[in-house]
Amino acid sequence: EQGMSEQNNKALSPAEAALRDAAREYHRSPTRGKIAVTPTKALSNQRDLSLAYSPGVAYPCLDIEADPQKAAD
Repeated sequence: EQGMSEQNNKALSPAEAALRDAAREYHRSPTRGKIAVTPTKALSNQRDLSLAYSPGVAYPCLDIEADPQKAAD
């Protein structure tokens, strides 16, 4: 069985070359990659960031420590 690097060195059929080129463009545009991490809450100012991260995140963490069922809240 050939590895990917060996397969990359063989001559491609026109269909394979078209698929290769389309796949490269697909992964390149409009944004590279396939997965992005996006916020679920508004993070438009310092207060929003403080609520979402430190120190604000400590309060829900303490609530979950006291009652693990709150992790689903």
